[in-house]
Amino acid sequence: VEEFCSNKIRKFQKVKEELIKSIPAKRDGIEGYVTIKGESHILDKMKNMISKAKERVYLSVSEQILSIILAEIKVAIDRGIKTVLITNKPFCLEGATVYSTEKSRQEIRLIVDSTNVLTGDIDDGEYSTCLYSRKKNLIDLLKDSLKNEIKLIELTKGEHSV
Repeated sequence: VEEFCSNKIRKFQKVKEELIKSIPAKRDGIEGYVTIKGESHILDKMKNMISKAKERVYLSVSEQILSIILAEIKVAIDRGIKTVLITNKPFCLEGATVYSTEKSRQEIRLIVDSTNVLTGDIDDGEYSTCLYSRKKNLIDLLKDSLKNEIKLIELTKGEHSV
């Protein structure tokens, strides 16, 4: 098993190096929209966005989704990333501001550093879709939506901050 795994890892490392050599250079400042399809791809995108955060993460998801990406959130908090979570069950996470409210079962709203946004749901498993964008107007729209949701929660239930 050890040898088999080492061989696979070595092979993937070579494929990674070849891809890096042949892939076009990343263009900064692209402000388009990208549809991400499939639950696993959406969760991977969320994890990558949180892992690359430089300043802050605002995330509104169900407790079920939160449990899947909790490790990345904890690492972000440990790196000093301001983290605000809105979820459907009372939840305590040191270093984060957590609000609890009723949520759509698998709805996702994620803003990272006020430059990236991911919104949609994963209700349909591998047929799920989310919209990813760096478009300022969509980011501002989602920010306003999250601010209003937080104000409503504070007015009706209060907040739990650690």
